[in-house]
Amino acid sequence: MDNNILSTIRRSKGFSRSVVLLITLAILGVMLERSLYYALNEGGIIEDENVVEKIQRVAPHEARRLGLNNLKNYRTEAIIAGNVEKSDSDETRLANSVQNIKEQLAALDNPYKTVDINQLSEQISAQRKNLDALNETILANFSQTQKHIEEKNLPAIIMQRQLDTVAFYNEKFATLKHKLLAIELASTLEDKTTKLNEAKDWLAQQQFKRQQQAFAPNNLPFKSAKPNPDNKPKITKDSFTKNGYFNSPQTRFAALGDFTYSNLPGADDPAYLAASDEIQLSQSIKDQAAALNYNTVEIYHWVRNNIQWQPTWGAVQNAELTLDAKRGNAMDIASLIIALLRASQIPARYVHGTIDVPEANFRNWAGGFSSIDAAITFAASGGIPVIALTRAGKINAVRM
Repeated sequence: MDNNILSTIRRSKGFSRSVVLLITLAILGVMLERSLYYALNEGGIIEDENVVEKIQRVAPHEARRLGLNNLKNYRTEAIIAGNVEKSDSDETRLANSVQNIKEQLAALDNPYKTVDINQLSEQISAQRKNLDALNETILANFSQTQKHIEEKNLPAIIMQRQLDTVAFYNEKFATLKHKLLAIELASTLEDKTTKLNEAKDWLAQQQFKRQQQAFAPNNLPFKSAKPNPDNKPKITKDSFTKNGYFNSPQTRFAALGDFTYSNLPGADDPAYLAASDEIQLSQSIKDQAAALNYNTVEIYHWVRNNIQWQPTWGAVQNAELTLDAKRGNAMDIASLIIALLRASQIPARYVHGTIDVPEANFRNWAGGFSSIDAAITFAASGGIPVIALTRAGKINAVRM
């Protein structure tokens, strides 16, 4: 009976068109829903849909099976675990708003773009009103912080730092607000242009971007270091050249008569006495050079006996940090030696090369390993190009 009814419906006139119409309407409905979602998302009216929300939407039964039916609890736990970013703080929103104004005003310096002064002034005015609202919230936050310091009877220096911060903020915000209001009050196009440029120049001198990323302890960018077997020491002239290293001029030493460092090739190059990002000629570097009597031998032995070698690769820290930490890799230690020599008015520069280190010495360098294989793996994991040299089936040296 049921099969007969179904067959009758299928043979009925207009059935195929009805099915096509229903399918078309369903597709259009999905497309409209997605279009509205993306439009509202772009406009900042609704937030991005996360993975859990998507699972709940497209597979509610699967979401319940996985225990994701309580989205609020999931997001709270995820935020605590550091897996979901918290919403921006009031301070961050204020900084972002000021940064947006700064970027809008930067268009005035674009020689390839014609700026509509009136339109830009209206945009800045709207942003200024948003800043006023955020400012009220931030001032309330400052008051809460001050109240907390008082209630907990924290040291006076903490309260003073808080008061200094509030005073600094109020001064900066008052100046910004004054400059933005001046744009709104300008009556002529020329006056508006002048006020816009004044605000632009002032903002260009201010720092509003976050200086460091938010700390997420459960989402750190680190991973286990692994040795790269293809990272081998350079031993041919071609391999050095391909990596940007070139032959040094042949060193000439005076056998007789008075010797000065000016006799060395390239010693008259002022770059060999100058500071750089890695070679910091700070006061602490100068003081250490003076303590070592500006003597090359004393400098060498002091660094060799007091600075611990770290098996990593590349310039990780500058000379001052290496001096303070009393440890560093080959590049860091070289930077420290060069800094001490240059602080002593002795021309110095980097030299890159490949050496063969006896097996026992290398184990000691790497940290007192009893196994040469473990020492090589440890150094290679830090990015150092190393290979084992064997004799009679046994590692007797390490090339690095």
